[in-house]
Amino acid sequence: MAHYTRRNILQALGAVTLVTASSGVTSLAFAGARDISKETRCTMDTLVTIEVRHSSYDLRMQGIEQAFQAIADALPLFDRYNTNSAIALLNTTGKITSPPQELTSLLRFSKQLAYETRNIFNPTVQPLVDYFLQEKEYTKAGYNKARSLVHTMDAVTISDSVISFQHQGMGITLDGIAKGYIIDIAGNALTTLGIEHYMINAGGDIVVKGEPSEGKAWTIGIQSPLHKGRNIHTVALRNSAIATSGGYERYNKNHTQYTHLVNPHTGQSPQRIRSVSVVAPHAVLADALATSLSIMQPQYALRFIAQYPNTACYIVTDTDVLTSTLWHRLTV
Repeated sequence: MAHYTRRNILQALGAVTLVTASSGVTSLAFAGARDISKETRCTMDTLVTIEVRHSSYDLRMQGIEQAFQAIADALPLFDRYNTNSAIALLNTTGKITSPPQELTSLLRFSKQLAYETRNIFNPTVQPLVDYFLQEKEYTKAGYNKARSLVHTMDAVTISDSVISFQHQGMGITLDGIAKGYIIDIAGNALTTLGIEHYMINAGGDIVVKGEPSEGKAWTIGIQSPLHKGRNIHTVALRNSAIATSGGYERYNKNHTQYTHLVNPHTGQSPQRIRSVSVVAPHAVLADALATSLSIMQPQYALRFIAQYPNTACYIVTDTDVLTSTLWHRLTV
């Protein structure tokens, strides 16, 4: 398969200068400054808060509106539950022509991550994820059929003119990366307006730029996966992103335990890691790596993330908290 370098991915994503992260991080940002405006709306199946600092009230409000509009424009491209979306059409027919550039770019990035993670990050796991979430009763036959439909990203043909599957019955989910990608787009909309200080919090996927007030960093709380509503750690960030993923909700079907996260190699949900928070230069990378590391063995995850510059992770298991080498340097 073609090997895309991270520089190629940045170029492919264009304006964005580079199941799913959940609400594992919350903003504890400085409040009360006269030059800050903040608005929260329900979108992407979560609450999205955009906080902007600028001396001009009109520009702040314009920026917030344009950032939310950027989210609204991008969201239909990646919502696989929307029958009119490009990804839903792809999953239904196995092929789309003249695909949206944003979908093509994100799939190319996903293929690169699949290569780097040895297919731990694998959007083609969609049939198995949906089997666990949608089927009322677990059966070996149903499970085996769903698992047989999981391939690798090598089985997805991606070009500017067509995206297609090589096997009938395949499907993809971008739930583990799309939210980060979309808030990067929203952040770019603010930057284009000349807004240099902002935070976008999409249900736990957060991107920040600049400072909430002079000399202060944006303060983010990481929620405990073991004690709902309690923060286990706080970080201070400038010009970076953070995302958290984990199997907070665990379900059982006929004694088969699963979460929304599924290891494509084993066909099972990981049981040891409870949550992973990743700090990275861009939300799309933080989102995807948080998803990927949640499925890996903890010690392997710590070694794996070291290959990404200015990127670090915070791992919570049932018994321990682990941090990668750069964590404390990047979060203070």
